[in-house]
Amino acid sequence: KVSDTDTKKPQDEREQIKVKTRFLVITLIIAIIFLFTYYNSKSKELNLNENGTLTKAQVRAVRHSKHITNELAPVTVNVHFIRYSFFVENQKYEGISEISNSELKDYFDTIIKEGSIIEVLYDPNNPDENEIVKK
Repeated sequence: KVSDTDTKKPQDEREQIKVKTRFLVITLIIAIIFLFTYYNSKSKELNLNENGTLTKAQVRAVRHSKHITNELAPVTVNVHFIRYSFFVENQKYEGISEISNSELKDYFDTIIKEGSIIEVLYDPNNPDENEIVKK
């Protein structure tokens, strides 16, 4: 005669395998999404560096944000959001870049404010893909 504990053991093992399989599948999906996002980001940057066209843009707004992100282990985020516009074949395009306070000197020699003229690199096939150029 088979006892209840003997039949529960294989069922428990099957449940554990199902849980482990689900965990593995979810982990793989998250890893694939992360890699895809990273690849897209790098391919955009590479495309702009290889095929981009340099132009002048006018700064439309500069917003500074400084805040602490974690109360327990304080990390201060100090960034500038720079909104700009430029023209390609009489069509206006806009962009926004987030530049950390410590990196501003890599982009600009002077303080950037609304109305400043900056250099932007854009994809000639898709000017919506653009970024501020480091000096």
